[in-house]
Amino acid sequence: MISLTMMLGSLVFLNGWELNAKCRSRNATEQGICGGYIIGVSDTFNKLLSMKVIKSVICLPTSATQIQIIDATVKYIRDNADTVGSDASVVVSAELRCHFTKYT
Repeated sequence: MISLTMMLGSLVFLNGWELNAKCRSRNATEQGICGGYIIGVSDTFNKLLSMKVIKSVICLPTSATQIQIIDATVKYIRDNADTVGSDASVVVSAELRCHFTKYT
């Protein structure tokens, strides 16, 4: 059981460089982890917003597709590769703030 937890932990807790490597990989499994991670962070962020647990200026339009969110995040990671070493969820959140900022 401990080894399973350790193995799963290595898939879940990524830093920005690890996420970047998975997103840039030609391996379908690695790309799936990349996309799944990005959408997971996005969904979690949206859920916390809808529950009013957090406040933000991020507004993901209902028309935004998973592919658009993934593509925008992968581009952000590629363009900011020298600064993505922090927790991968922080990197995804930073991209969402940059790309999907609500102007109010």
